Amino acid sequence: MEKWKDRPIIDLIEYMAGIYVNQWGAGINALFLNSTVTQASFKGDQKITETVKYFRSLLGGTAPFEMGYCRISGQFTQLFKGGRENYMMSVSGAFINFHHSL
Repeated sequence: MEKWKDRPIIDLIEYMAGIYVNQWGAGINALFLNSTVTQASFKGDQKITETVKYFRSLLGGTAPFEMGYCRISGQFTQLFKGGRENYMMSVSGAFINFHHSL
């Protein structure tokens, strides 16, 4: 991890998206259902570009949010929409065991 010590987090996100897309064939649907990495309508590098765009909007505070208390940290902060498309272990229909409250 020393390689990433002084690099912006978005660089690491882009690097990992590249691994998911180029080395794993974006086959992580079980973890990220309908995410920008697994989205069938996005092809090749568009999966990486859209993933970086999404995370830039979160990190830059331009994604839609509400102010409230985070269920995980308890802090009053910006709350962004969350589901299996953008983070692992979240609730989704038949996969009710994937939920941060359980």
